[in-house]
Amino acid sequence: MLRSIALSAVCVLLAAACSTESITVRSSLNARNVTVYYSEAAKDGVIRTEIVGNPLNVPDAEWIERITGVFNTAHFGPEFEFSTDAVVDRITYARIVVQFQPPATTTARTICGGIDTLEPSVATDAGRLEAVAALCVQDNALDWAVVTGPMPASLEDARLVQFASAIAQNIVRPNVRDHNGCNNSNCS
Repeated sequence: MLRSIALSAVCVLLAAACSTESITVRSSLNARNVTVYYSEAAKDGVIRTEIVGNPLNVPDAEWIERITGVFNTAHFGPEFEFSTDAVVDRITYARIVVQFQPPATTTARTICGGIDTLEPSVATDAGRLEAVAALCVQDNALDWAVVTGPMPASLEDARLVQFASAIAQNIVRPNVRDHNGCNNSNCS
């Protein structure tokens, strides 16, 4: 009896520890033709990615390289790379925008207005990391995600990889296909 109570207590403590380390995602797929926009925007193998905020206060180039590197290996759909140097697609003006530690004014409705119109990222609870991300076409978010999780300690922290992966997987859905109908699971 005493052993089962002790075991129960350990399980409760472990569950509590896991819940504080979990990543939560709120997201929505708002457009029927999201595949067309991804396909067009990434037809040259790259999609414009705009990143605002650097919660680890590391050099910006290192932060951006780490985040886009994780995005490149974690997303669903056809093969393409996320790049801050890519030209915005001239037909759809589709791009990915991500703001880390966003102020309350950054929402799925406001994130696509242009990164120069966003209010600066804010310092929040030191133990939590938050991001608002969207597939933007013009000033509209076709697909968006709000991701919250534990603050990583460094660029090498596995929690950062899990966090950035959650963003990529919720912005580029498994049903996204390229011009030839390839979704990375049925490509030859």
